[in-house]
Amino acid sequence: MQIPNLPSPPLPGTRWRHFKGGVYEVLVVAIAEASLEPQVVYKSLQTDDYWTRPLSVWVEEVSPGLPRFTPETKLQPPSEG
Repeated sequence: MQIPNLPSPPLPGTRWRHFKGGVYEVLVVAIAEASLEPQVVYKSLQTDDYWTRPLSVWVEEVSPGLPRFTPETKLQPPSEG
């Protein structure tokens, strides 16, 4: 999904650290029915709670030079076995 004027959305399966310290796994980027705004659907790895956040908020900085989320790991392709 390419969204105009925004960076590429996070990939499903990637892990991200919130600026307050929590680590989350992205499940999918969905579209909000009412606004048609892209939403990141993600899961807390500490509490197993599920969350949504507008993609525009996901990618913003909370202060100059401090992103709300930073990638923890890259999506790894399945190993050949």
